[in-house]
Amino acid sequence: MDIVIFGTGNYYRRFRRFIDMSKVTAIVDNNPSKWGMLIDGMKISSPDDINYGSVTYVLILVKDTEAIVKQLVSKGVSRECIKDHADIAMLFGIESSVISGDDKVAFDDWRQRNLERKKFFILSNEMARSGVPIAMMNLCFILQRMGYSMVYGALDEGNLEEELSLNGIDYIKNVAVFANDKALQEFLASFDCFIFGSIAVSDEGSIFSKLDVPVIWWLHESLQKFYEDNPLPLKNNIYYYGGGHRVIKRFHEYYPDEVIGEWMYSIPSVSAVKKRISYPVTFA
Repeated sequence: MDIVIFGTGNYYRRFRRFIDMSKVTAIVDNNPSKWGMLIDGMKISSPDDINYGSVTYVLILVKDTEAIVKQLVSKGVSRECIKDHADIAMLFGIESSVISGDDKVAFDDWRQRNLERKKFFILSNEMARSGVPIAMMNLCFILQRMGYSMVYGALDEGNLEEELSLNGIDYIKNVAVFANDKALQEFLASFDCFIFGSIAVSDEGSIFSKLDVPVIWWLHESLQKFYEDNPLPLKNNIYYYGGGHRVIKRFHEYYPDEVIGEWMYSIPSVSAVKKRISYPVTFA
C-alpha cells in the first residue's frame, strides 16, 4: 500500500502517532516555503511532483478538505482514493473497542450485554477535565442512574478517562480516527439516541448523523469562528439545543430558518444545596 500524506500542519501533528510511516511514500504540502524540508525523516514535496497513478490513497490531514479534494481530482486522483483523518483506522488497521473499567470490550460483546436497555452514545470534543467534557460526563451520570446504557465518546484521549472508569461509565477514545470505520458505525447504528456536546464535533457528527439515529446536538459555543470553521449538518433526525441565549443568537445568524431549543447546564450554588432547593432538570 502506497499512501501520500497531504498536509503537514496541526492535523499532521495531531494524528501522526496513529500513522504507520512504513506505508507512506511521500508527504506533500501546498505551502512552497515547506518544500524540501524534512518531517519525520521524509522530504516535503509539492503536490505537483507526485505521480498519483502509482498511489493507493492520498490521506488529507487538514481541517478544510474540500479545496484539496478538488485539487487532487483535477490531477486525476479518483475520489475513492482520497481519504481524511476519519479514515486513519481503516487505512492502518487500527481496531477500536469500548473501554469498560480495566477491560477492552469488543463492540458485539458490549451490545450483547446491553440488549434489554435503551442505549445512548455521548460524543464530546475532548477527554480533558474541562467545561464541555465535564458537562457531558455529568449527563452520563444522570442518564445512567435513570437506567440507560451509556457510552461516552471523545475525539481524543485525556485525563477524564480515569474518572469515567472509576464511575462505571464505558467509553471510546480517539473517535476522530474511527469515524469512518465500518465496525464503529455498525455498533453505533444499534443505539437509540446520540447526544453531541459541541460544535467542534461537526465532522464526526455529520458522519454519524447519517446512521439515522435521533441526534440531540447540544451547542455551547457562541464565538463566530466556531461557526465559520465547523459547518453543521441539517437533517430531520437532528435536534439542536443551545446552552443560553448567546449560543442561540449565534446559531440563528448562520441558520436563520432552523429551530433550536434552549438547554441550560448549571451547577446549583452551595447555599441552594444547603437549603435543599431542587431545580427541575429536563433532558430532551
